[in-house]
Amino acid sequence: MVKDIAPTTDDPTLPSFTLRVWILGTLFCVIFSYINKILAFRTNAFAISPFVGTLLAYPLGQFMAKVIPSIKFNVPFIGEVDTNPGPFNVKEHVLIYIFSSTGSSAIYALYNVIVQEVFYELYLGTFWDLAFLFCSGAMGFGLSGILRKFLIRPSHMIWPTVLPSVAMFSALHHVETKSNEDDGKKHWSQLRMFGFGAIVMGIWTFIGPGFMSNMLNYLPLMCWIAPKSNTLL
Repeated sequence: MVKDIAPTTDDPTLPSFTLRVWILGTLFCVIFSYINKILAFRTNAFAISPFVGTLLAYPLGQFMAKVIPSIKFNVPFIGEVDTNPGPFNVKEHVLIYIFSSTGSSAIYALYNVIVQEVFYELYLGTFWDLAFLFCSGAMGFGLSGILRKFLIRPSHMIWPTVLPSVAMFSALHHVETKSNEDDGKKHWSQLRMFGFGAIVMGIWTFIGPGFMSNMLNYLPLMCWIAPKSNTLL
C-alpha cells in the first residue's frame, strides 16, 4: 500500500528552500501557533489543523509562481536566491506543511511555564522562558536528526499517520506513483478522487453528523428536562 501512495523516485532538479517556502511557511507557522495557543485556553478548546495551511498553500504558491517576477540576488552565507525559480512544486508544498504543522502543535514546555506562573507564582523572566522553550523544541528536532538514519531513511520505517498527507501531495502535484500507472483501464485521477473526498468530508463535517454530533455534546438536555431536580443533576 505504501508503494502505491508514496513516490519511489526523486527529482533533484526541483528547488526546495525557495523564497515562497519561507514566506508562506513562516506566515502559517506564526498564525497557527498564535491562534491555536489562544484557543487552547478556552473552556471548549479546539485547534486549527495544519491541513488548513496545506490546502491554502497550494493556490497561494501557484499564484506567487505566476505573478512574482524572477529576480536573482545574493544573500550572505546563503548564496544566490531566486524570487521565482519556476512552477510551485511538491517539495515546496511539503516544506510549507512542515512549517504549518510545527506551528499548529504547541511546544509542551509552554505548559510548564504557564503552570509555574499561574499556580505557583514562579516567574523566570521573558528571556529564560524563551530560552527554555527554544531548548526543548530544539532537543526534539535534534533527536530526530540524530536518529534519522534509523527511523526516517529506511523505507520499511512506516509512519501511518503521514500517508494521507503523502497521497494528497501526490494528487495535487501529479507525482508519479505506482497507483496511477497506466494499466490500460480508465480510472479516476488522484486529483479528482481527492476533490470528491474533500466535498464528501465537507458535507459530513459542516452539515452532517460531524457537526450535529459535536453540537449535541454542548446541549444541557438533563438541565432542560428537570432544571430543579437534585436526583438527575
